[in-house]
Amino acid sequence: MHFSIMEIFLWLKAISIAMARLLPIVVLVPFFSSREVKGMLRYSITFSLALVVAPGLVGHSLIADITAEHMAFLVLKEVSIGVVVGALLAMPFWVFDSVGALFDNQRGALIGGQFNPLLAGASSPIGHILQQCVIIILITVVGVEVLLNTMWTTYEIWSPFSMIPEFPEDIAQRWLLDISKVFLAIVVYTSPLIVLMLFIEFAMALLGLYSPQMQVFVLSIPVKCLVGLTSLTMYLVVLFKFMEKEILYFGDIIRVFL
Repeated sequence: MHFSIMEIFLWLKAISIAMARLLPIVVLVPFFSSREVKGMLRYSITFSLALVVAPGLVGHSLIADITAEHMAFLVLKEVSIGVVVGALLAMPFWVFDSVGALFDNQRGALIGGQFNPLLAGASSPIGHILQQCVIIILITVVGVEVLLNTMWTTYEIWSPFSMIPEFPEDIAQRWLLDISKVFLAIVVYTSPLIVLMLFIEFAMALLGLYSPQMQVFVLSIPVKCLVGLTSLTMYLVVLFKFMEKEILYFGDIIRVFL
C-alpha cells in the first residue's frame, strides 16, 4: 500500500493532534506514569493510543485546510483538555496516595523531613504501595476498559475540531462536588488509622507522666509503626472495596460534561 506525501502529512497532523490530548493524561494518571513507566516507554504508550484516534481525524474534512496558526491553537486546546481529563482520572490514585501519606506522617515515617529539609520531598512508602494497589484493582477487578473508554468518549463529546461544546449550566457545581469528594474521601478513609495513632499518642503521654525519665517520643515511633502497620494489614480488605468504588466513580467523568 502506497501513501502520497500529502497523505503522510495528514497522518502526521492527525497523530500530533491526538497525542496533544493523550500525553497529559498519560503523564498525570499513575496507571501510565508510575515509577516503572518513564521516558521513551511513556511516549510509546501515548503514540500507540494516538493511533487509535488518528484514523477518525484523518477522515475529517477540516484537517487538510489547517494552517500552522490553527494547528498551534488546536494543540494548545487539546493539551488543556488532556490536563483536565487526566486530573479527573488520576483522582482515585491521588486519594489513596494521600491516605498513605497521612498515615506515614502520623506514624512518624516522614519525620526526617522535619529535621532535614532535603528529605521533605521524599515520597510516602505506604502511599506508593496503596497507589500500586489501585492499579492492581483497576487491572484485575474493574478493567482497564473503564479508563480507555472514558478517554475515547471525550473525543465524541469534544471533538478536536470544535471550539466549545454545549456544557450543562451546573458544570461548575459538578466540578466543585468532585473536588470536595476527593478531600472527604481522604479524611474518611484515613480516619480509622489516624484515630488509632492518636490513642497511642495519648497512652504514651500518660506513660510519660508516670515515668518522666522515659524517652516517650523515641518509644512512640516504633510502637505506632508496629501497631499501625498491623492495623493497616487488616484494614486493607476494606480499602480494596473503597478503591473499586472510587475507580468506578471517577472513571465515569463523562457525567461532568453531560
